[in-house]
Amino acid sequence: MSTAIAQLSDSQLAALTAAVVDSVKMQLVAPQMLDQCEAHRYCGLSRSTWFKLRSADRLPQPVHVEGSGLRWRKSDLDRWMGTLKPRRK
Repeated sequence: MSTAIAQLSDSQLAALTAAVVDSVKMQLVAPQMLDQCEAHRYCGLSRSTWFKLRSADRLPQPVHVEGSGLRWRKSDLDRWMGTLKPRRK
């Protein structure tokens, strides 16, 4: 155990532990959010195709995350990709 943690009182250690647990819970239940670059790569689209689809309003709606800008929910992208017709071979 590091000396900084060893010097904490029981109540301080309990508060720190609770904060870490809360943070981990939030990460587990929060939907995965992708920025524009991550989203178009996740969908397997080129940057130009992504922007064409976005300007044609054919992508899922992004969510504005305060301080981070626009993000797309991974679950929305998965659902949207599931509705697309398969490519011809």
